Amino acid sequence: MVERQKPLVAQQVCITDLIHGQLHERQNELMTVVTDDGREIARANIIGLVVDRGEGDPPGLVIDDGTERIPVRAFGQVPGIEDAALGMPVLVIGRPRQFGQERFLSAECVRVLESPRWIELRKRSAVKQPVKRSLLDTVRALDRGEGADIEEVLAQARAGQDELQRMLVAGDIFQVSPGKVKILE
Repeated sequence: MVERQKPLVAQQVCITDLIHGQLHERQNELMTVVTDDGREIARANIIGLVVDRGEGDPPGLVIDDGTERIPVRAFGQVPGIEDAALGMPVLVIGRPRQFGQERFLSAECVRVLESPRWIELRKRSAVKQPVKRSLLDTVRALDRGEGADIEEVLAQARAGQDELQRMLVAGDIFQVSPGKVKILE
């Protein structure tokens, strides 16, 4: 019986993470980009505006998500790439690649989005992730065994009580005693 391999999940990522992350290419394995926060991206899910469109067969795009620009290339038939025009918001699923010194996405699917508001929503989501990372790093640094003082964590991470509360509700951290939090690891 032939074992079917599960498809890799396309991770939501900013273009700047793909451009500036470390490229890992192992023999007989997928090319991945390791981001600054340690995520390995083999398939990317990016929302951005089409800022350039190449005329070729198949056509290529350049998209901008507000953090950086990246070329999107199609090798073969890619659903939706023909529909993407200049200025349109698009969702691109693709694999990070590099040729020479240029990083690009090898597109698997391109979908034109109805509203550019999706770009703003993705930006807000990306901002929440660095705040969460900052809070976790601060709790980890301040915890000397009995937990980290909440006021000290909020001051050093420059975060609000609402972000900390969301992490408590989500179960990322827990309160060990009044005014003290720990990371679930």
